[in-house]
Amino acid sequence: PTEAAASAPPAVPAAPAAPPRVAADAPPAEAKQGASALAEEVQILDRAREALGGSDPAAALAALERHHRRFSGGALGPEATVLRIEALLQKGDRAGAARLAREFLAAHPGSPHASRVRSLLPATGGGADRGEAAD
Repeated sequence: PTEAAASAPPAVPAAPAAPPRVAADAPPAEAKQGASALAEEVQILDRAREALGGSDPAAALAALERHHRRFSGGALGPEATVLRIEALLQKGDRAGAARLAREFLAAHPGSPHASRVRSLLPATGGGADRGEAAD
C-alpha cells in the first residue's frame, strides 16, 4: 500500500473560483485612481509649461514644487526635472540648472529627455562631460 501511494500521481488541486464578473468597460478602482492621479500630474506640469512660455519662472517653479510634494517619484518625474532645469535657467540660476542637469544625466543617461537636457547644458555654462559638482 505504501508503494502504491508513492507511485500515485499527485492530487490535482481544484480550479480556483472564477473572479466576480465586472462590466467589461468598468476599470478597477485602482485604474480609475491611477488615471485620475496621472491626469492631475499632467495638469500641474502643463501649468509649469505655460508659466515658462509666459516667461514666469517663479510660477513654473511653484507648480513644480507642488508636483514634487504631490507626486514625488511619479510617472512624470523626469519630465518635471527637465522643466525645473528650464525654469532655473529662465530665473538666471545657471549653477543650479547645471547641477540638476548633470544629476539628471547621471541618473537617466538613456532617457528620452536626455537629449533635451544636453541641449540645455551649454546655456548653463557646464558641459555634459563635467563631473564636478556646481557650487
